[in-house]
Amino acid sequence: MRFSRLFPALILALVGPGIATAGGWPREKGAFFASTSVELARSGNSAEMARAGLFAEYGLGRGFTLGLDVGRGAGDADALVSLRKQLVDTRFGTFSLGIGAGTRKDAWGTTRVMRPEISWGKGFDTRFGQAWFGLDAARETRSVAPGTAHKLDATLGLKPRDGLMLILQAQAADYPGSDPTMRLQASTVWEFGDTGRKLEIAPLIGVRGDVEHGLKIGLWTEF
Repeated sequence: MRFSRLFPALILALVGPGIATAGGWPREKGAFFASTSVELARSGNSAEMARAGLFAEYGLGRGFTLGLDVGRGAGDADALVSLRKQLVDTRFGTFSLGIGAGTRKDAWGTTRVMRPEISWGKGFDTRFGQAWFGLDAARETRSVAPGTAHKLDATLGLKPRDGLMLILQAQAADYPGSDPTMRLQASTVWEFGDTGRKLEIAPLIGVRGDVEHGLKIGLWTEF
């Protein structure tokens, strides 16, 4: 079985490609994936925040994957449509390019967003089970806000047995006018039998910048 079938390609979560899109493996033609999530976090200035998100992907075939990402938090909201294309799949890993476009509403007002992305990922076997590593980089420009944002996610995943995945993701971002940030998301994902539904529980650990600590709860569906 190809490794791409083992790893669900999902969100843009929050500020960039999310755990389920890590590495850029394409969806097979006709395959559908959706993730809904809620994040509760407390930042370094003691402010409590909540964010809800919806992410969906559909395989178009020939290495193309269509995506939709919608998120809403305290004082901000965004909606992006994306298209990703797998370029090569070799023993050195899989490489993909993508482009996302949409709108975002925040302190700058409502702006148009353009986000090109590049992804690399590789699957491998370990004594503990099937594993994978992925890098996802994005450059985001807005029609109103000055400057350009840069984002990089690094993801390490392990599937020790059927129905269980352990995923660690480091999320780094650099926005104009703000200090660079980094946080860790440590996810445990359980599958409900053969239903195609999975539950994700992930502590959020702030490492640098406007540090946030919190919890993410997500529900994945695929068929």
